[in-house]
Amino acid sequence: MVKTSQLKLLIAVLFLLPFALLLMLLWLSQPGHLPVTLGGIPADAAEQHPIAASPDTPWPRATLLLPLPQVGGQELTLPEGTEGLVVIRDGKIIHETFKMGKRPESTNQYSISSSVLTLLLGIASHEKQMDLDHPLQTYVPEAEPQTTLWQVLERSSRSHMPSADDQKQYSDMLLLARALEAATKTPLNVYTSAHLWKPIEAQNEAYWGIPKTPQASRKVLQSFQASLPDVARLGQLVLNGGTWKETRLLEQAFLDRVLPSAQNGWKGIHFGTFNVEQARGITFQGLGEPQGFSFPQLHVLPDQQGVMVYSAPIGSDFPAQFLLRKMFAVPLAN
Repeated sequence: MVKTSQLKLLIAVLFLLPFALLLMLLWLSQPGHLPVTLGGIPADAAEQHPIAASPDTPWPRATLLLPLPQVGGQELTLPEGTEGLVVIRDGKIIHETFKMGKRPESTNQYSISSSVLTLLLGIASHEKQMDLDHPLQTYVPEAEPQTTLWQVLERSSRSHMPSADDQKQYSDMLLLARALEAATKTPLNVYTSAHLWKPIEAQNEAYWGIPKTPQASRKVLQSFQASLPDVARLGQLVLNGGTWKETRLLEQAFLDRVLPSAQNGWKGIHFGTFNVEQARGITFQGLGEPQGFSFPQLHVLPDQQGVMVYSAPIGSDFPAQFLLRKMFAVPLAN
């Protein structure tokens, strides 16, 4: 028979267990407490490398922020689990929504690392720190000879090689990251901060997930964590043609080559495309399929001078095209 004292102890444990689990979930939800890797990579397989920011310059804001558009006479309801939405037009925030306890400074895990790394290579090229027409072996001695950095960029892009092996794609992007570090003699996170994140006046610290071991390399480079408003600055940099407040970070010729356009058959290099009625936009890309619970996306509409970034659950029917059409007044097809 169970003693009375044992029964009381069991009841107390069962009573306190839900509260303990709740406290653990609250602790894990704080920045830095969740593993930064994707795809089931153990937390100790990657190191979280901070990207310092420049917190003194907030986004300009429109005099009146736009509400969500109406559907059937009522304001649009975003899918359950949506964490945030930020919309930029003409260089100003025209709408922002934050849910699920998120705030403007909250970091989200993005699958845009291949686009960000591509921009960093373009910045290093503009600053004459590396030549993308040089063989990869110039910067990574054990790499295959006679293959240029441009060739590696193209073959690792799904737009050019849609059937490319995932593992080869990850390996190529890691080689490009190593080449960037070798050419600039600077760690990836430090270079990102000094030559991209601070120049575009990002307000909040971001993070790269850097692999500790070759065995962990398959998905770790996907991990790029940043706040929604700061990621929108990357889209604005593209809209600006590679400049930020009169400072040129990227050559227009470089952007013409990597961004999808009619001139290259809408085949960008680590940048994708999407259609909204008669308008065509640009989307940032990552490596492989998105993992986890939410899937932040960054869309750019050049003709409308618009940027939209949002974080919504994977598989949710997020009304991206409807929002883009309404927020940027894209003409409807006849």
